[in-house]
Amino acid sequence: MRPDAIRYGPGYLALAPAAESRRRRGPTDAATLPATTAGAMAQAASPQAIAEYRRKLREYQEARAAFEQEASAYWNSIAEKRRGRNAKRRDRQSHRAR
Repeated sequence: MRPDAIRYGPGYLALAPAAESRRRRGPTDAATLPATTAGAMAQAASPQAIAEYRRKLREYQEARAAFEQEASAYWNSIAEKRRGRNAKRRDRQSHRAR
């Protein structure tokens, strides 16, 4: 018995043989799968679908870059204000003093 099995109680021990037998069998092959899933395969994307995806991805990346540029300017201004407030606090100046 593994030392950590004590922590899990009797329910763990009841499930252990089933899990162990599943682990020993190895990977499942197509012969053991039900008929509904044995023949299922991922469908390959058509060249048109790939081109459409790439076009949409490019549009998204351009829009995201524009957003990042605008957001970066905003957050840089916020950081600059924060640095100014921290400097005033460090120098024990009033927040309203200019």
